[in-house]
Amino acid sequence: AAASGRPSIIIDNGGGNVEILTNAYDGYVCEDIEEVEKNVRFLLSHDEVRTKMGEDARRMVTKYEWKKMITKIEKELGDGL
Repeated sequence: AAASGRPSIIIDNGGGNVEILTNAYDGYVCEDIEEVEKNVRFLLSHDEVRTKMGEDARRMVTKYEWKKMITKIEKELGDGL
């Protein structure tokens, strides 16, 4: 979703998605399905908020592009490759 410029709405089940999503910035981290529904309805009725969150999500996800990650790993490993 983030790579497409869309905010994510996820349920916190202890997975990794929660670690990269900033609640109410580039999506919503929800506790249950009722909260998911509430946030979906909110975003569907608030175009400006949805658009802004999507733009923020797209900026955030660029930190995780493959080329950047490979460069970071190579830098960390240095001569150990």
